[in-house]
Amino acid sequence: MGFLDKVKEVASAAADKAKDLAEDGQAKVKIIGLEAKIKDVYTEIGKAIVEAGGVIPEAGIGEFLEKINGFKAEIDAQKKLLENAPKAAEEAAEAVAEEVKEEVKAE
Repeated sequence: MGFLDKVKEVASAAADKAKDLAEDGQAKVKIIGLEAKIKDVYTEIGKAIVEAGGVIPEAGIGEFLEKINGFKAEIDAQKKLLENAPKAAEEAAEAVAEEVKEEVKAE
């Protein structure tokens, strides 16, 4: 494999890593948004209690819990994506970069 081929391979691996980092960033932003939605539901619960004269209204609690549990499930799914993010691009970039260094030394 020629020097330019190796450079192209390193560039491709770097692009893959950048894509992975962007996806990680999107997942983290989504988690923050979902956590904010959960806080909004907690605020809705407090408002409902105040409007009911300090009594916990049984009628809407199920709906609030569904919302919270749905948001928590989405957060868990995003965290799982982050945990399982592919490390192959980073490892490939490192391996190819090392090969390029060795080839440059040899020339």
